[in-house]
Amino acid sequence: MKKILAILLFFNIIAFGHPHMFVSINLDIENEGKDIHKVGIEWVFDEMSSSMLIMDYDKNRDKKFSKSESADFKKNVFDTLGEFSYYTHLKVDSRKINLKSLIKNVTLKMRGHKFVVSYFLDLSHINVKKSLNLGFWDREFYSSMELMGKNVKLKEKIPFKIDEIQDDIYLGYILKVKK
Repeated sequence: MKKILAILLFFNIIAFGHPHMFVSINLDIENEGKDIHKVGIEWVFDEMSSSMLIMDYDKNRDKKFSKSESADFKKNVFDTLGEFSYYTHLKVDSRKINLKSLIKNVTLKMRGHKFVVSYFLDLSHINVKKSLNLGFWDREFYSSMELMGKNVKLKEKIPFKIDEIQDDIYLGYILKVKK
């Protein structure tokens, strides 16, 4: 029951044709030229969703997340998103890549009154010959995932493009890098 309640609170799955949660995406890309080795990803939640998530997971109300609070969130919420590719979609040379073994170090923090989930993708063993596309969208629970160019930090400058994906019920973005 707790798992179901957490998912409901996390994703506001009331079935209306507009987003119920807004998430800003920040990327920190570690690269050497066009070779991308690691992508740090932050989800920064809107204030309404943040307040619910903070109430649910900062159990001792100390305005930070302990290891056990973070582990509870990871187990009961984040890990269940594997079924939906963690709302993070990776294609390398037009091949869809399963992210389960690539996602590392899921952590929680507060930034002001915002709930922030951070993790990184270990791409060190992924061989990119032509292109890498990294997208963020949620087709199932009506969340808006927003990625803006100003929120992409690169170790070394490389050209990239961000495309918006609009559907009747969701909004998403794809970062595109060509070799």
